[in-house]
Amino acid sequence: EVDVAASDAYAQPRYYETSDDIVKSNKKLNKYMKTKIVYDFDDRKYVVDADLLHTWLSLDKDYRVHLDEDKVKEFVTKMAEETDTLGGTREFTSISLFKGMSETEIGRLLELLQAEEYRFLKGNRIFSAGERTSRMGVVLEGSVTIESNDIWGNRTILNLIESGTVFAETYALLENEPMLVDAVANEDSRIVLLDAGRKKMIRYGTEAWMMKYITNFLSIAVRKNLNLSGRSFHTAPKTIRGRVMSYLNAVALQKQTNAFEIPFDRQQLADYLNLDRSALSKELGKMQREGLITVKKNRFTIVT
Repeated sequence: EVDVAASDAYAQPRYYETSDDIVKSNKKLNKYMKTKIVYDFDDRKYVVDADLLHTWLSLDKDYRVHLDEDKVKEFVTKMAEETDTLGGTREFTSISLFKGMSETEIGRLLELLQAEEYRFLKGNRIFSAGERTSRMGVVLEGSVTIESNDIWGNRTILNLIESGTVFAETYALLENEPMLVDAVANEDSRIVLLDAGRKKMIRYGTEAWMMKYITNFLSIAVRKNLNLSGRSFHTAPKTIRGRVMSYLNAVALQKQTNAFEIPFDRQQLADYLNLDRSALSKELGKMQREGLITVKKNRFTIVT
């Protein structure tokens, strides 16, 4: 009689459940499976979790864990292509300058106008008074103030350019006209600079996409004139209260509500209305005590 077990007739396993290599690999796999990374963009999210990771991981014959770098690169490349800002045209479709244009047309125009993206920190000057430019700016994120700063240090805010809006287009079109104002980042901002393209307007003027661009360009210029005219109404009253009421009334009409937020902080509002900040704050407090308005930081309610 032969004792099979004693005679080693069976092949012995190379690894056991308690083998160090198996234990280490198991811990590593569990660590991967518990991982969750979320890439959160404005309009979409990308999640790296166990469902995705298990397609990236494998074990070799020695039970070592391997991450498939090609699959990781494929994921990153796809995410970059779908979320790239300047390389794509998706985020430009909501900007007034490109109103009514397809993504293909926008892409053609961005290439023609030599679009370049820049990031500016709060307080950085994008354009300075006295310089000449053939480029205009499009605010993708953040905001920009158009300011008049004199040599005595006095500042007047002429306009606030918010996200999705264009600035310096008139100077860019004229090219050789020295700027009389500064364009300053009101907060950390992403700006795309474009060659205004007066000669290109003429050359490609018969193209449908260029006609849309020219129409949008003129519409923006006209609206800017209306905004500047509006400011002249607000600064015309001789009293502080008159200026404040003119401005708040205009904002209420635009927003079609008596409760709203304004885009200025207290100093900026004073600069916009050409007032001293302390005098403005004193008058706002008086108006609130009289029951004309309620105000908390930049949120106002007109009491009727």
